[in-house]
Amino acid sequence: MRRRLKPVCVRPPSLSISKNAKFARRSCRVQRCAMRIRDTVSMYKISVPIFVQFLTALSTVLDKAAAHREAKKIEPPALLTARLFPDMFTFARQVRAATDHAANTAARLAVGF
Repeated sequence: MRRRLKPVCVRPPSLSISKNAKFARRSCRVQRCAMRIRDTVSMYKISVPIFVQFLTALSTVLDKAAAHREAKKIEPPALLTARLFPDMFTFARQVRAATDHAANTAARLAVGF
């Protein structure tokens, strides 16, 4: 459902349309981008679907990593402790950080931190 936007176009009460019609039209054009949303939107409703999308993508990456491990006969501890670069966290720590971030943020937004 799309929210209906109401344009905000306010003309100063001291100006009449016939006298300053040019100013009134310009004022409306400038304020055309200033729109009001009638209903409020919570941060929880905005952010949780994004976390679901990212965690679904992470699940797909983990499935591909498991298939790669089986195809190349790599031992699980070697894959979990692998790093792409020496100063990066291990693969397991990066997955844990991503899931912890999503869970902690959603929990704080649910209670209204």
